[in-house]
Amino acid sequence: MLIKSTIAIYDIANLFLMQHFKVLNITVLVSLLTFFCYQDSSQAAVFMLPDSLATLLQQNNKSDMARVYALKKVVDVLLKEEKYEEILPFIKEISELSDNLNDNYSKALVHYYHGIYYCGKSKNKEAIQYLLSAQNIAIILCDNPSNKHLLLRIHKSLSSCYGKCNMLPEAYQHVIKGLEINKSLGFTDEEYGLRNNLGVIYSLMNEPESAINLYKSILKDTLAFDVLFNIGGVYSELHNHDSALLYFNLAYKNIRSSHDLPKVLDGIGISYLNKKDYKMGEMYLKKALSVPNVDTNMECYLNIMMNYAEVKFDLHKYDSALILSRSCKAKAKKYGFLTYQINCLWIELRALGKLQLFDDIMPCLYEYDELNDSLYKIKDINLVNQLILQKEIKEIEERTKLDLMKHQMMAEIKSKKQLILLCFIILIFVLATIIVSLLLNKKNIVLKNKKIHEQLLSNTLDLRNRELASKVLLQLQKKELIDEIIKKLEVYTSNSSKSTESIDTLIHSLKQTSKSNLRKDFDYYFVQIQPDFYNKLLVDFPSLTQYELRLCAFIKLNLSSKDIAAINNLSLESVKSARKRLRKTLDITNLDDTLTSFLSKY
Repeated sequence: MLIKSTIAIYDIANLFLMQHFKVLNITVLVSLLTFFCYQDSSQAAVFMLPDSLATLLQQNNKSDMARVYALKKVVDVLLKEEKYEEILPFIKEISELSDNLNDNYSKALVHYYHGIYYCGKSKNKEAIQYLLSAQNIAIILCDNPSNKHLLLRIHKSLSSCYGKCNMLPEAYQHVIKGLEINKSLGFTDEEYGLRNNLGVIYSLMNEPESAINLYKSILKDTLAFDVLFNIGGVYSELHNHDSALLYFNLAYKNIRSSHDLPKVLDGIGISYLNKKDYKMGEMYLKKALSVPNVDTNMECYLNIMMNYAEVKFDLHKYDSALILSRSCKAKAKKYGFLTYQINCLWIELRALGKLQLFDDIMPCLYEYDELNDSLYKIKDINLVNQLILQKEIKEIEERTKLDLMKHQMMAEIKSKKQLILLCFIILIFVLATIIVSLLLNKKNIVLKNKKIHEQLLSNTLDLRNRELASKVLLQLQKKELIDEIIKKLEVYTSNSSKSTESIDTLIHSLKQTSKSNLRKDFDYYFVQIQPDFYNKLLVDFPSLTQYELRLCAFIKLNLSSKDIAAINNLSLESVKSARKRLRKTLDITNLDDTLTSFLSKY
């Protein structure tokens, strides 16, 4: 009776596995999500920074934006190598620089890199929180290629995280936004990545035909590994195993790194298993298990082991199948993969049945029942956790929307303040221009009036000088007339003895008048016209005599030596000698300087 029950259970298990063979394709399903999130490579070899990047950091060692861009290049290279722990010091430095520079681009970059870090660690809630913060900052940045590219990468990463959280509508929206941004940028690699993400979303939304059509449109431009591998996965889900095998083989030929080798070999092996070609399936699964560091991705490793145990069973190598299934079950238990424990138990039950080890079947059945109950509970818990996670993410979205509105309002207020300040500055500038213009006009008017006044003074001075010269000449003529009368009277007195005494008195009076009146009148009128002339000369030349001062005044009026001699009852030679002495007194050594030009300065 126990044997019959065991055989019945075995048949049920076999039927269950055949109907649910998709479980063996977990690697394919996981592969559809690998584009959403980088693998954890904590067990990989230590990454050495290329010399070019080390040199770049050395050349840009100042706290400026050039340093930020250099650090950005380093972090991008590390992310391609999936070195998450190694990027943290560089992110910290960018964060410090962003605070010092008060630069929003750097701040958005820091939030973006933190989001990528948490996405790589499968902490999707934290990743989404950082990425949404990065998005809010990036949205308010100015519209230039660098900022738009950053926003595109943020949308691409958000689509990945939302996809991992099974929030497919949100993931779809961010892919579409990223594609829209890339229309103006034209980045080919980003275009392929976003469209590949969209294909993944179609697959997860049970739209395989849409996914395949999209993937094939990408293949017109490039034979990208992700695209080829994902097409193979979709065809495997559609049970089109020949097409799946074709695309897995193409992916194998276009493999991008050693991280992808185990999963693509697993995909090829599964395709051969589904085609009942167990020997080829065994060969590729064995290759997958022999890849160095294959256990870096434990889930992929467990899936390969489970499939390898299955192919051993199909090849009637029941002992090997039993050993592999138990080894896989132990590792799955150690790392907490309950689904793999249950699947390995089914293989173990079938192998025990074929080996007729009936005593071991019942403990396996009891263990299966317990694990299955736990699985249903965990599924319920996971569903609840997923709903809670989605709710928390929605709350984060609401908070980030409020933050975005706050940022936009602050930016708008800042913009208005800047506009008001600019208008105020322009107003001040205009007023200052008007005031300066008025002051300049006033100054020009004052200068013009001063010039006119000086011209009037100069004209008045010239007129008075001419008047004085005219008066001097008239006095000179008067003197000459008196002198002539005196001469005639003297001739008359010499010929007549009558009234000689009275005539002599008249002659003497005329001579005194001729000598004194002209000098007195000259001094009076000259001081009226040139009140400071004598004083200025005496300041510079205090040794000048009264006669020399008067001689300077005659010369300033441009009177000739002959006129000066007549006015002063001197000979022409005496006047010339006096002028020579005056040049020495005034210290005029340059022969080209005349007394007239020298005295014009006073």
